[in-house]
Amino acid sequence: MARVVVCRGFYATTPYYEKQIGKNLYSIEELCYFIRENACVLDKELMNQTLVDWIDEELDFAQLARGLRAQMKSGASLAAFVSLIFDEIDYLLPEEKEQVLQLIRENAKLSPKEKGKRRADFLVKEGRYMAAIRQYETILKDSDLSQDFKSALYYNIGICYAKMFLFGQALPYLEKAYRCNPAPGMLIPYLVALRMELSEEAYRDKVLTDISMIENSSKAEGIWRAVMEQWKVSEEKKQLDDIRQLAADGKMKAYYQKQEELVYGLKEEFRRNRQEA
Repeated sequence: MARVVVCRGFYATTPYYEKQIGKNLYSIEELCYFIRENACVLDKELMNQTLVDWIDEELDFAQLARGLRAQMKSGASLAAFVSLIFDEIDYLLPEEKEQVLQLIRENAKLSPKEKGKRRADFLVKEGRYMAAIRQYETILKDSDLSQDFKSALYYNIGICYAKMFLFGQALPYLEKAYRCNPAPGMLIPYLVALRMELSEEAYRDKVLTDISMIENSSKAEGIWRAVMEQWKVSEEKKQLDDIRQLAADGKMKAYYQKQEELVYGLKEEFRRNRQEA
């Protein structure tokens, strides 16, 4: 059974906007939840005057705010800053708290480029693909990157585009990932994206230009077929089939309503990605 957390302090009239997740926080418990769930990507940007003032003025934690200001002034670590917040409301069990703090300490040891990649990887998991792409591309401007590291960045950008069904835009990045690290694990996703984007004839002509592509094409073809089978039983395809059936049955009012709902959802997702880009 989950441990009950009794809320303390006030529910903020003016929320704190956490730009990393693009959401408003309204309570000290929501702040603690955010810290716990994002511990592996947090950095000292969290230690800012705006947050401390919000804790003081909106949530009525004056004593906690004084302690946090003292830590900021003394140059304390992010782990110490977070620990003080957790202790104030007894949000986590001791062992849970230590796990979170350890993740924060480990992140603090990473180089800026490693931190950036970890943050971008987190954005991918959140489905915020354009924001992740922007972060990856920023890291790629660093001239001091190993081939393996560049390959991972190119690969992740390609996967982001592929997840948005932009296979044409995914292809150059997946190809660069393979050129930086010519391993089957990098080649096969590139081949699958080619298969999704090109006609069967154009795909075959492309594969025949590279012996490695020929050797791995059967495995890529198998993955492509599996993806197509998954699409056939997906909720998205069922939704489209249901809309088509409404038209076939002559239920045009319901057809246009469902069609409008689907388009609206796609537009909202597109707008969110454009804003993050």
